[in-house]
Formats: sequence, structure tokens, C-alpha cells
Amino acid sequence: MVYLETKWASLIPFAKVTDLLRDVLPVEDSVNPEVVRTHLHATAERIERELGEERQLNLFEGSEQDWAQQPLPDGPITVGLDGGYVRAAHKQGWFEVIAGKSVVAFRREDEDEVPSAKCFAFVQTYDEKPRRRLWGLLKSQGLQENQQLLFFSDGGENVRRVQEYLHPCSEHLIDWFHITMPVTVT
Repeated sequence: MVYLETKWASLIPFAKVTDLLRDVLPVEDSVNPEVVRTHLHATAERIERELGEERQLNLFEGSEQDWAQQPLPDGPITVGLDGGYVRAAHKQGWFEVIAGKSVVAFRREDEDEVPSAKCFAFVQTYDEKPRRRLWGLLKSQGLQENQQLLFFSDGGENVRRVQEYLHPCSEHLIDWFHITMPVTVT
């Protein structure tokens, strides 16, 4: 039940989660929006502790010789990253959000499978472990040390900092929109 609470509460309001749980499961009246919120925050704190410390350099262990011994990896992983500003609640300033999408081109076991894609976002000034979080997302998609990784971004300093030194076989490109913007804007 906590799994369902957590999953649904990360997507919809706590009160709606409570209503949905009561419709789907035989739960008591003790389940209320505050209980759902408490469980969600406890789960988030546990996951945060398990994430590990942020490191500035390469997150991979081992040497290049070890990496060469790994099996043939799946297709390249392409990650698109961009930053933007969002107005805070009640018009109390702005904060920067970095969002992106990670797509695995193909899987060697099942080449007919639809490419695996995952979206992510974080608040730049709040999140203390953005690289570790992106690293966990890529590892959940099966990232190997000998796998090609391609980053597309706007080249902004905060976005570059997230992807720097993340993977030994990565390539970093500025997307066409941001390359042509200074040329086309008058």
C-alpha cells in the first residue's frame, strides 16, 4: 500500500490519492491526505539517503581495461538537457529548473522493442545531488562504462556542470536551436 501511496502521491494531489486508495483497496478511515504526505516524504528521505554522496569527477569504478572486458553494450544513450526559469508560488521570485529526457537507442536482446525513455527534472538551487540523480537514472537504463553516451544541451553553465565527467565515453553537443539563436535573433 505504501508503494501505491508513494507512486500516486508523486503524480496527483494527496486528497485524490486518499480517494483512489479507498476505491481500490479495503483501507480504513485512518488513511487521509496527511498520512499519504507523511509516507511520501519518508520514502523520499530514504531514497535520498540511499543515493550516496555527490562526486565531482567520474562516478565509474575500475579502469579502462576493466571496462573493455564488459559485454557489448546496448545502443547509445542520448540525453537532452535544458534549463529554464519557473515563477515561484504567489509571484515570489523565480527558480531554475533543469529538465531532460534520456533515450536508449536499442536493446541488443530485443531489437524490436520500443526504445527505453525516461524523463527527469530537478530544481538547480535546491537539489544537492543532481549528478548522482542523473547517474542513477542512466544506470537504471542499463548504462555500462563502455557504452556511448551523447548529451545535447544549451551549453549553459549549470547544465554543463551536471553532465561534466559523468561518463568516460560521453560526447557533449550544443543543440541547433541554441547554436542558431545568437545568429537569428536581432
